[in-house]
Amino acid sequence: MNFGLIGPGRIAEKFALAVKEVPGVRIVAVASHHLEKAQHFADKFEIDQAYGDYAELLADPEVDAVYVAVINEFHFDVVKQSLLAKKAVLCEKPLTPSLEETQALLLLAKQQKVLLMEGMWTLFLPAIHQAAAWLQNDRIGQVKFINCNFSYFAEVDPESRLFSKKQGGGALLDIGVYCVAFLLEMIGERPKQIKSLLFDGQTAVDEMGTVIFRFPNGTIANCNFGFQAHMNQDAHIYGSRGSIFVKHFSASRRVELYDVNDNLIDFFDDPQENGFAYEIQHFASSWDNHETQDSLMPHFKSLALSEIMQHIKENGEG
Repeated sequence: MNFGLIGPGRIAEKFALAVKEVPGVRIVAVASHHLEKAQHFADKFEIDQAYGDYAELLADPEVDAVYVAVINEFHFDVVKQSLLAKKAVLCEKPLTPSLEETQALLLLAKQQKVLLMEGMWTLFLPAIHQAAAWLQNDRIGQVKFINCNFSYFAEVDPESRLFSKKQGGGALLDIGVYCVAFLLEMIGERPKQIKSLLFDGQTAVDEMGTVIFRFPNGTIANCNFGFQAHMNQDAHIYGSRGSIFVKHFSASRRVELYDVNDNLIDFFDDPQENGFAYEIQHFASSWDNHETQDSLMPHFKSLALSEIMQHIKENGEG
């Protein structure tokens, strides 16, 4: 599968490194509105074609699929044009900043019969699969509580995408989305009640927040996210007969299983340093099998995630 990459920024560099670890997949073109930026990226990662226009990349017959790594504000337009060009699309999370735009893209992908996947790489990590397997095998009994944290410190910069409302900034869309996706994956159902607190900073974007969920099965879960303080970025799942510790849950390589007396009874370590490789491999497999949705990140998960994120944004107390 030949990728065309749109948006050669920091996350795209990590993606390009991961592609080198996936057999049968390569990046053949990169595009930016600034040709010199695209050319620099192409030279660095030995990519054949560099374009200064997205449309040129989408017209390239060598490109089978597009990896969209532009800022949130432009996700909708770039994904839409890619789907209309009949290119499979792997788009960085969140698929779009709004429920309306997400619904429109999912519908368009269905109409075009083209593979579209939101790049929620956390859900492709073997460590996360192991935690889910322990839950499914009733290793800790009924799940009672889950908590997860994802926060770091960033200096306030009105020009940065993080602090720009116009560019789709804010902690919820940048990293809170990982927390919500993780909780939905562990529980396997939508929450029946959501309570949220969001702190809006001087640029009118949410700089940190806390969300509490109550699920139909009785589980209560909470997450803390932001870019105004550093947190450990771990997750804990507590059940009636034990617990699961997920280290650095959003990019986890280690999970631990404990009994009710806090004795370590099992663990899993993943040697892969760049977890992007799992997401890319799965997307490529779905494309190779002529699927229009990926089995680990199907459209209904993106839709549920978008609906919940919208609810938090509209109902969060400030």
